[in-house]
Amino acid sequence: MAIVFGIVGFLASLWLTWYFWFLAETPLLAIAFALVSLGFLAGIFQYLLGEDEEVE
Repeated sequence: MAIVFGIVGFLASLWLTWYFWFLAETPLLAIAFALVSLGFLAGIFQYLLGEDEEVE
């Protein structure tokens, strides 16, 4: 389930980055969402590499 959340979050962040950069023309929000998408991408790779620790 974590991988699904990571992929959906990554794609949503990429879409928001594109929206704020090209349509709304607010580059600061676009940069913020680009950083959020990088965080989701890092979480996906962490999960795929098996370094994700589950909390009990």
